[in-house]
Amino acid sequence: MKDFYDGSFPGGKTSVFTVANSGVGLPMETSKFEKFNQEQYDAIYKKLADGEITLIQFSEDNNDPTKDLTELANTKVTFVE
Repeated sequence: MKDFYDGSFPGGKTSVFTVANSGVGLPMETSKFEKFNQEQYDAIYKKLADGEITLIQFSEDNNDPTKDLTELANTKVTFVE
């Protein structure tokens, strides 16, 4: 969003947001976790960003933004504004 409002958004390109490029995160200040704190979150996030731990991929295609996602045709999405 920052790039868009700064006028530097690279439109027309596929962007993949990951922990490694600070593209994803969990807003702990509004989370509902009762037994998971900011310190624990930061430790896991750092290990993900550093590549010390990796997430299991369920298929070769699920993280490829160039693949057709037709299997999601029956997925219902509700937008709340």
